Amino acid sequence: MSKIKLFSALVLGASRVFFSSRGAFAQSERGTIEGAVRDTSGAVVVGAKMTATETVSTSITTAAGEYTIPDQPVGTYALQVTIMGFRPELISGLSLHAGSTLRADASLQVGAVQERAEVQANAPTLNTENAVVSTSVTNRQVDELPLVVAGSMRSTFDLANLTSGAKNVGGQTSFVLGGG
Repeated sequence: MSKIKLFSALVLGASRVFFSSRGAFAQSERGTIEGAVRDTSGAVVVGAKMTATETVSTSITTAAGEYTIPDQPVGTYALQVTIMGFRPELISGLSLHAGSTLRADASLQVGAVQERAEVQANAPTLNTENAVVSTSVTNRQVDELPLVVAGSMRSTFDLANLTSGAKNVGGQTSFVLGGG
């Protein structure tokens, strides 16, 4: 095989790998809800049914008491936790952002099925699993962005500046995301 054919094959192979893996780094417009279910003594609860009420997505806790509800649209959620022998629990006010993982742990109390414990989760969510920060920009924020910013027409960079982790380091094109 000649050097030119070998070089061409290497370039073609490298470009296929590069262009086919680009989607793997794209940020998702969906998020994941995960957590653990324990009783009031701290013991894991196996087999609890977790239901995200907005999308009616469900998950069952594992032997470690953990659950995951992946691929959920951005929004505010309520999470229903049920299992025989424990009072059902409703965790509401959970805000899920694009590309993020929301952790919602539950602590169940022994009781009859007719009883119910309700928890309001209005505190801002803090991601303790990893250093990923995400932001949801509403239609209203886009509509209220001025048409003229710093003497010129608004651009996609002005919209991106509304998100956390975005920083304009000077000028129209000097822009970094995520501290980079």
